[in-house]
Amino acid sequence: MKTNEKRLFFTTIVVILALLAGFTVYNFISFYDNAVRNIQSVGENALAYQTEQLNEYLNKGMDVLKVTSISVEYLMKEGKTAKEIEGFLVEESQRYMSDIDKNFTGIYGWVLGEYIDGIGWTPPADYVAKERDWYITAEKAHGNAVIVSPYLDAQTHTVMISVSRMLSDGDSVISLDITLNEIQALTSQMGLDDMGYGFIVVRDGMVVAHHNIDELGKNYYEDGEMGGLLDAIPDERSVFDYVIDGQQCKVFTNTVMDDLRVVLVIESTKLFSEIHGILIRNIVVCLIVFGVILVFSSFMMKRLRESSQNEQKVREQLKQQNTDIIKTIVRIIDAMDRYTNGHSQRVANYSREIARRLGKSEEEQKDIYYAGLLHDVGKIRVPKEVINKPGKLNDEEFRQIKIHTITGYYILKEIYKEGAILNAAKFHHERFDGKGYPMGIAGENIPETARIVGVADSYDAMASDRSYRKALPQAIVRHEIESGKGTQFDPKIAEIMLGMIDEDKDYMMRQAELKSKTILVADEQVFTIRMVVDMLSESADYNIIGTQTEDELHKLLSEMNVDLLVVDAQMFGEIKPAISKIRQISDIPIVLLISDKQGAALSELSEIGVTDFVTKPISSYVLQEVIHGILD
Repeated sequence: MKTNEKRLFFTTIVVILALLAGFTVYNFISFYDNAVRNIQSVGENALAYQTEQLNEYLNKGMDVLKVTSISVEYLMKEGKTAKEIEGFLVEESQRYMSDIDKNFTGIYGWVLGEYIDGIGWTPPADYVAKERDWYITAEKAHGNAVIVSPYLDAQTHTVMISVSRMLSDGDSVISLDITLNEIQALTSQMGLDDMGYGFIVVRDGMVVAHHNIDELGKNYYEDGEMGGLLDAIPDERSVFDYVIDGQQCKVFTNTVMDDLRVVLVIESTKLFSEIHGILIRNIVVCLIVFGVILVFSSFMMKRLRESSQNEQKVREQLKQQNTDIIKTIVRIIDAMDRYTNGHSQRVANYSREIARRLGKSEEEQKDIYYAGLLHDVGKIRVPKEVINKPGKLNDEEFRQIKIHTITGYYILKEIYKEGAILNAAKFHHERFDGKGYPMGIAGENIPETARIVGVADSYDAMASDRSYRKALPQAIVRHEIESGKGTQFDPKIAEIMLGMIDEDKDYMMRQAELKSKTILVADEQVFTIRMVVDMLSESADYNIIGTQTEDELHKLLSEMNVDLLVVDAQMFGEIKPAISKIRQISDIPIVLLISDKQGAALSELSEIGVTDFVTKPISSYVLQEVIHGILD
């Protein structure tokens, strides 16, 4: 009996061992194949992440250049001199380095026939701006923002790259210098679980970032082996094998902005020795306890899930950056007309609601919302005195207004490919009966997005204050929409707008009433208080209160609803404890008035959360713009 039991036991053990051995062999083969594919996929994902970071960084520089170019073009249209524009570039260069990226080392360019520089560099006498790479490259790009060939600074051993853009006058060029220190930092971290190394080259072979800093600036086409590697890289994302220094390597590649190639190199022996170790450990684990495989699988799934979450986070960050850029552009346009501030936002909200009631998808509603936000971007070319004219426009002024639809289309065409946004900018002033502008198209030939935004735009124009009139009563607005069905407006869309009006019993769909803002001015000198009052007296939107003592300042902050505090730093013995005490009473915005003697105190401002200040003697336009930027 015992013999039979032993036989059965050993038979069971043998069968289990045979099954386990068969499973292990099968698992070995299957896992090896899958591991090779997974490691390749992980390598591709790691490279894709680094490529996305590089692309995001360069796009940030492109966005900065585009916004600066638009601002310079606006200053040129305003008749500003090259010297005044240079002053603007100096301020922007300092702001970009402090607020956006310290690697954005300066803005410069050729404007109105002169070389101007945002960091104060004076070129030598034989310097010819139009013969420099940054100018020639921008000229060939015909108004598009373009990356200029990088170069190695021999003194700092830093790779520099420039992005340039020719302005609309066909002669002026604005350029931004970027040091690739951050790109070098990203590249030094490239790898797969501490294996391999990465580098970035331009198409002509120059190394602009490398795991080994000694490789910076080299031209790999002058190295036979590395030149062959570059020749083997296709234009698109790829993975292939290549022999480097006698070692078989796995090479992962990707391309950024058509000119930069991102490369990750891992020795195959190191890459697959890790797989072999995992397989051996799995065999041992299978002999000990099969359940550990489940733990290992769960761990791997967690790692993959975290990688996916990180990629999603990056995509959300990019979406948020795009939204912030759109809102910045809209604020620039709306700020040109103080009477219609918020117009674009309201048009966007009305347009999205109309789209929802038309049964559009969430994605379509979002596109129409952005179309409403950006429909008036072309007004950046319209003089402010025309936009804010209180009386009737003459023919020339009306022509300038009408052309904003074409201007907006071509501005947005450089940034967006979505038809909804472009169509809304170009056609939102067309009429259903064909009597609109700029093209005079009619009916359903007008893109639907433009017909939606056109109704929303007309409604808000009537429901908002203008320089020449107050907002119209709701009944009159409704009558105008009703009368325009089939002539000015698409009947179906107008009917939806009428339904929205009828539901709005309290006339909430209108421009909000402007409320007076209370500004508390604190200075020991009554002369300074009076001077600030005089500087801000042009605006009826400000209620200004003055005080000459710190105690009364605290009392007023405690008892009143104050929107902004303007205070002379010399009122306080020490700025930091004084501001901290004010913060205990109220968290309102603070603008410090600082004399030259207070310059040393500026280093303390960021620590106490004060970022706004005006130096003495006070410039009225600086003070007005600072307060307008905070309150309006």
